Amino acid sequence: LAIMAVIVTSGSYAQDAGYIGVQYGSFRTSDASQNNGDHENMDHIGISIGANLLPTIGLEAQYSTNLNDKKVGVGTTLSSQVTGAYAKIQTPTPIYVNGRIGVARVDYELDTPFFSRAESTNGVSYGLGVGVKLADTASIEANYTRLPDVDDKSFSQRTIKNELLTVGINFHF
Repeated sequence: LAIMAVIVTSGSYAQDAGYIGVQYGSFRTSDASQNNGDHENMDHIGISIGANLLPTIGLEAQYSTNLNDKKVGVGTTLSSQVTGAYAKIQTPTPIYVNGRIGVARVDYELDTPFFSRAESTNGVSYGLGVGVKLADTASIEANYTRLPDVDDKSFSQRTIKNELLTVGINFHF
């Protein structure tokens, strides 16, 4: 993030070299409280900061967290957050498509009346997005991100899959 902040604020790049964005969406995960393959969807809100190194190549950092803990049973709640850093390739057109690959960390916390447990994982993350440039200073964007899986060895002995679907607005500077 510090390197990205220096790049964005250095002034040596053309206008629209950097952006800050806010996103809202759904974090979809295999249900960490059951062993039946069900999924849970949690409302997530996030923030991102990015810098375009070239017109089609950039770097992006993103943080996302759930708005409310998800109730997954009697007295049981699930919460999550995602942190990621990505290299991004984007078409240089007003209506654009982008792809990104990087690393992400997914953190869970499951609270029950009898115990609390935290699970986390780091790994490769990738995604696709589409956007529309509204003006030189703003764009809207929808993204799908496939996040690292969590190997839950403590209780269910299975892999928990994670995805993030978001829609947001980026403010360019």
